[in-house]
Amino acid sequence: MRWAWHNDSHAFFDLGQRSVPRLVQGGDSLTAAIAVQDGTEATGTFTSRPHFAGFEILRAASAFMILAHHAASYAGPERTGRLRVLFESFEIAVPVFFVTSGFLIFRPLVTAHFVGSSGPRLVDFWWRRMLRVVPAYWLALTFWWLVGNFELGDDWWRYYLFLQIYDRYTVFGGIVQAWTLATEVAFYLAIPLWAILVGRLARRLRSANQVLALQLTGCAILWAGAVVARATVDHYAPHKSGLTFTWLPMNLDPFAWGMGLAAVSVWSMQNPRARAALERWGRPVGLWWSAAIAVMLWYGYVIGPATDYHGWFWQRRQLVFLLGGVLAVIPAAFGPARGGSFIRRFWGARPLVWLGSISYALYLWHFDIIKRGVAAGVHNEFHDYELWPGWLGSQQGDTNLLHLLLLGVVGGVLCAAVSWHVVEKPLSRFRKLFARTGTR
Repeated sequence: MRWAWHNDSHAFFDLGQRSVPRLVQGGDSLTAAIAVQDGTEATGTFTSRPHFAGFEILRAASAFMILAHHAASYAGPERTGRLRVLFESFEIAVPVFFVTSGFLIFRPLVTAHFVGSSGPRLVDFWWRRMLRVVPAYWLALTFWWLVGNFELGDDWWRYYLFLQIYDRYTVFGGIVQAWTLATEVAFYLAIPLWAILVGRLARRLRSANQVLALQLTGCAILWAGAVVARATVDHYAPHKSGLTFTWLPMNLDPFAWGMGLAAVSVWSMQNPRARAALERWGRPVGLWWSAAIAVMLWYGYVIGPATDYHGWFWQRRQLVFLLGGVLAVIPAAFGPARGGSFIRRFWGARPLVWLGSISYALYLWHFDIIKRGVAAGVHNEFHDYELWPGWLGSQQGDTNLLHLLLLGVVGGVLCAAVSWHVVEKPLSRFRKLFARTGTR
């Protein structure tokens, strides 16, 4: 199975500049003072922490893991050798993207719950998400369609509207890994509505601890809902599991855990002792990421890659993916933004920040570049012709892995840089088009 993902990873998303509340504990009630931050990653952050620097390196690393995963799938098991299982395990980057999105996207929404404000308007929220995701995706989709990497047929509109995952004939058509974008878009449509519902309940509460308990209860409900959704499909429509595993209900758990981490992060801002404890807890980046790598290897060498989506295998696979994603995100969500360990000093380096910025476009472009590297054609009893000879002059399943990796990295980074500097970054100037006057 070819994987992508997740937005941003990933997660590849930020909300731009906005007003963010600084929470203050006053007796048993919660008061707020508003401080305007001008940061590159406005995720509901506070004056003491304007930027979650660790997510840049997470985005970049996850995008390159997916690239390596796809390169190995085209190289073939014989050419991949002992690295085959490792590269297959890199699909764990998908839940890293989903957890990251749950954290970064929900954090400004949950901040409003703690303060008692209405939060961003729906039109503003959806406009920012659309502006961040759609133009770059449409550019890549249209380009590869025009040069003949794939045919979209009469259902072309499904791909442009992120609806391809709801039909078995289109789910992996177009840009293959874009199925995770469709899952992300579904999350973007649903999450502000969920926030409105929880916000109405939160306004009835008087303490920050009560609001946190409400948030974590809601996240637990979403997590349980994902487990039930997978079990329901497996029991009543097992023949559809290969399609529905891409849908949001089946993937709510990593988003829910990211949302839970966001709630804890905001709650800790008004509790110095809790915040200090979380920073100590999240400080050892190497320890957390080593644990995430161990989970990835456990998945690859013990559980094995997905062959189907049924029964306990499906649930266990999702649980392991969830664990790996949460372990990877914890040191980026908590702990000091910079300073301390070598890794924390390193992840603020400009080249890594730049790679994090272009990682969304890298995610979009790399697969079809790798695809062009090997020969492709139509060979059956009705047709026998070549689509392209392949830049590397070899066949899928029998191509040098290193050559495919170099092609994907060099070609992907070049195309991603063009997408970022020509399309994504210029368009980001319009992200506040529908913002309230006070947040401009």
